[in-house]
Amino acid sequence: MRKSIFKDRMAKLIDVKSIITLSYTFTILMMAILGKKIPDELAENYKYILMIYFGSKTVSDIKRVSQEKE
Repeated sequence: MRKSIFKDRMAKLIDVKSIITLSYTFTILMMAILGKKIPDELAENYKYILMIYFGSKTVSDIKRVSQEKE
């Protein structure tokens, strides 16, 4: 029972992470298309979001592959 609650919460967190990442991507794309200067803070935050997003995906992929080998 406890695992299903944990999985539900993680699924909601992943959805929020995806929404935030997509909104940052859309904002930076629109600013670039419109020729506006992208603020350093926005670019820095976007960089960190991508690092966390793809870093956690890489870690989960590594764990999955190592479990498959066993």
